[in-house]
Amino acid sequence: MELKAQQLEKEKQDQNNQLQTQLSDTQSRLEEKNSQIAELELKAQQLQEEKTQNNQLQTQLSDTQARLEEKNSQIAELELKAQQLEKEKQDQNNQLQTQLSDTRTLLEQKSNLARDLALKLQQAEADRNENQQKMADLRMLYENLEKENQQLAQKSETLNVEFEKINSVVELKEKNIREIDEAKRRLESSLQAQLAAQADELARREKLIAELDHNQGTIASRLKESQDTANAQAMHIKELEDQVKEQAQRVEEQNTLIAALDETKIKLERRAQAQIEARESRIKEQEKIIADLDRTRRQLEAGMQEQILAQQIKLEEMEGKLKVTLIDKILFDSGRAEINAQGQALLLKLADTLNEYQDQTIMIEGHTDNVQIGPELKAKYPTNWELSTARSTAVLRFLQDKAGVDPERCTVCGYSFYRPVASNETAEGRRRNRRIEIILAPKQRPVAEIP
Repeated sequence: MELKAQQLEKEKQDQNNQLQTQLSDTQSRLEEKNSQIAELELKAQQLQEEKTQNNQLQTQLSDTQARLEEKNSQIAELELKAQQLEKEKQDQNNQLQTQLSDTRTLLEQKSNLARDLALKLQQAEADRNENQQKMADLRMLYENLEKENQQLAQKSETLNVEFEKINSVVELKEKNIREIDEAKRRLESSLQAQLAAQADELARREKLIAELDHNQGTIASRLKESQDTANAQAMHIKELEDQVKEQAQRVEEQNTLIAALDETKIKLERRAQAQIEARESRIKEQEKIIADLDRTRRQLEAGMQEQILAQQIKLEEMEGKLKVTLIDKILFDSGRAEINAQGQALLLKLADTLNEYQDQTIMIEGHTDNVQIGPELKAKYPTNWELSTARSTAVLRFLQDKAGVDPERCTVCGYSFYRPVASNETAEGRRRNRRIEIILAPKQRPVAEIP
């Protein structure tokens, strides 16, 4: 403020000097510029007023300086308070920063817990869907079994009807046989009576021949008639004997047919019983297969829960089989077919369950993404075919050599990138396509012949 006052004073001095100069010039040019005198007087009056104002300003400046000193004292106090407030603010910021860090840690824990819960919910939903699918399969199997049982019942009814028909035919044939036997007995009785009558007639004729020997002509005529009658009777007897033979042949044919029908009936009954037993055996075997696969899945889920929640392993049931999918990085380092330490520990745990169920075959499939093999690995793996096959073979060799899995149960193959489960256009899709699939299936048993 003092500097400003000095400037004002200097300006005032300069103005006074200018005014003096102007006044001098004005007096020298008074005669020439009478018209400017009024203006100069007015300016002089204004300068007088400004001088008065300057005096007032000087007084105000003194008051202002006193107030400025008072304000400076207040500012110092305020600066001290500001420093204290700044320190308190810094302490509060530190406390808030600590609380914020704790809150962030708590939020991360909550987020991890939420992710774990989401994964568990997803797994529970997948299990529920699998159980629903299994129930649907069981219902379908039960419906098929019901249909087969109905068909068997219908076949059984048909066989019963045929059996009744066969029994009716047999009864009819037996009745025919009895009638034929009766006719045969009647024919034999008739033949015996006729033979006895003929014998009596011959005896009578011989007696007549002896008695009528004297009448040769009459005897010869009667003898000729008797011979003709005897010949006719002999022909009739022969016809009767032929009829008896024909009836006996028919009876034998009927007996052969009845025996064949009995044998057919026995075979049909045996075949129906064998079919029923075979279906019951298949039902029990299917139930055992489903139970074994279900136990295998539960054991794998219990032993590999951490890897399943981390989406490193996936279990799926499909058409009587169980598929275990392992992403490649849990078993192999990038571009390599040697199983790493983490993969070896995981396969040993998996082998404990595989060795428990010897009735299951093991198919090991290797899959890759569509990224071409790098130049540093081209000599060892020219294409993804060799890499996928080498990885599946490495898993088999480890299970056989280190985990004691029976190699006769195992099959390996490599599919390169030709069986993807996701798009190879994204990094996530390629990650899912790089995998090893171990498919467990029941051993195929030969179907027994039905007699």
